[in-house]
Amino acid sequence: MTAVSPTLATTARLWRRRWVSVGAVVVALHVLLVVFVPLLPLQSPTAQDAAAVLQGMSRSHWLGTDDLGRDVLSRALWGGRP
Repeated sequence: MTAVSPTLATTARLWRRRWVSVGAVVVALHVLLVVFVPLLPLQSPTAQDAAAVLQGMSRSHWLGTDDLGRDVLSRALWGGRP
């Protein structure tokens, strides 16, 4: 009989939980987007649009805008680069 390490057993138990798998996929997708953000057709994270202050989600701003009219998605992805 072979002994299974506690670390391997714990890891296997975690991966059987649905939300751990979903969380890992979300984190992996975010990391992938952050890596390729210079190639994505996003608005500039510093560009301000006074007409779009605090807008909700829309086609032009997928996560909405902040209090200065900047695109939240663009700022989140560019902020992940460092």
